[in-house]
Amino acid sequence: METIEIANCPSCGCNHKYQGISEPRDISIARVAVQPINKTTRLLICPKTGSMYQAIITTSSNETSVETSPALPTDIALYESAKKELIDSIETVKKFLQSMISLSAGLIPAYLALLSFTSIDWKNTSYLLKVMVLPCKVWE
Repeated sequence: METIEIANCPSCGCNHKYQGISEPRDISIARVAVQPINKTTRLLICPKTGSMYQAIITTSSNETSVETSPALPTDIALYESAKKELIDSIETVKKFLQSMISLSAGLIPAYLALLSFTSIDWKNTSYLLKVMVLPCKVWE
């Protein structure tokens, strides 16, 4: 992992080090390697103040330079919106799973009641029909 050092943070004026900020990678399009753009923009959070700022990281063959500026309000709003959407999507999946487990457990007695209502003679039916139609009935 690459370590990026930020000199003169726009929020507090101190120096900060961030690990795990990856460099742009080569992109393969139709078997042709496309060189990455050597400038990337990252939103970083100041460890002291907790405010967000923008870092433009320029990479060359032997050197990495970083320019910082305060984050734009639109960038902060997009970041907060994406964070809220991720949290909401996890909650939505949890609620969906809870409702589907309750629904499927509740429908088993209804399924068995409908099968008994049809009054099929289960003793004379073939094994294949029993497996296809009644997977959870205990045969005699």
